Amino acid sequence: MDNSQSQEDPFSEIVRNFSELINTSFNIQGYTCSQNGDNIKCFFPSNRGLMGSKFSMDKNKPILHFTSFQALMSIINDGAIRLYNLENSTDITEYSYVSELTQKFYDEICDIDTSIAKENLYSLSCSPKNQVKDKKHWYDYGEKMKGVAIEFKIVNNPANWDSFYFSKIQYDKKDDFEHLIQYMGKVRQEFPHIQTNFMMSPFFALYKSKDFHLENEVRILFNDINPLDTNRFKNMIFKDIKFDKIRIGKNVKFLRLPLFRKGMSENIVDDSCKERLPQLEITKIYLGPECVSNEKEYLIVKDKLRQIVVEKLGYEEVEIQRVPW
Repeated sequence: MDNSQSQEDPFSEIVRNFSELINTSFNIQGYTCSQNGDNIKCFFPSNRGLMGSKFSMDKNKPILHFTSFQALMSIINDGAIRLYNLENSTDITEYSYVSELTQKFYDEICDIDTSIAKENLYSLSCSPKNQVKDKKHWYDYGEKMKGVAIEFKIVNNPANWDSFYFSKIQYDKKDDFEHLIQYMGKVRQEFPHIQTNFMMSPFFALYKSKDFHLENEVRILFNDINPLDTNRFKNMIFKDIKFDKIRIGKNVKFLRLPLFRKGMSENIVDDSCKERLPQLEITKIYLGPECVSNEKEYLIVKDKLRQIVVEKLGYEEVEIQRVPW
């Protein structure tokens, strides 16, 4: 009896301590762990587990996606927006900013190769609404002021999303992982026979260097690493080919996310998926300072855009305006 109890103690202690570490360091809930012999495996929580933490965003606050006018037209015509995998990022420190920090215990924390993680984590980069007044933001992310900013509202409840996350990016916050790394060292030393895997790869996509803090990024992230249902959303994922120096030869893919509209079952496998997917609705389109050259051109573009948005998406009340400065 005593021997059996002593064999169980290391497992229960590791699970308990790890849960406490997660709560203290990241303030998230929802980690679930399973044990198989000397193996302990924990799974990253759903977006519900991030609610109330420093990662969470208020669904009632609109978000902006800065892009080109051409991309806007593609989004409207297709009735969908693309979430690209991290292989598409031109930031060479994407994901590796944290994964390199945890390299010593990477197998225990992630159990997945960095390239596989970047191939199967998809992101839509957005900004808080107040960035629409930021000239530098327009220059850096709005096609040097010639692009647009699309304002989205989230229609459904992010707590019900399946493998999608709605989060603020954390900048210069490597210290969040300090206690975790120390604990992994202790576990490895005291219980060398126990194998642990805490599946934290999605976390790594929510951290970036302070060099990028001016982005003030809000990210919608899709985690397709080791899905329990290997067929979920597969009809929404497509390959893409990039020819620039940074991305050529990489396995760039995107997830085609249908925009919200009445009769949204179009483009989705079945109606049961609707609450599991982010439902984004375009509420406003801002034209950049140099997107149109004068008031006459603005009025023409505004009128044409409104017609197309109503025709393609059924949005009768979408606002279209030039940036407010």
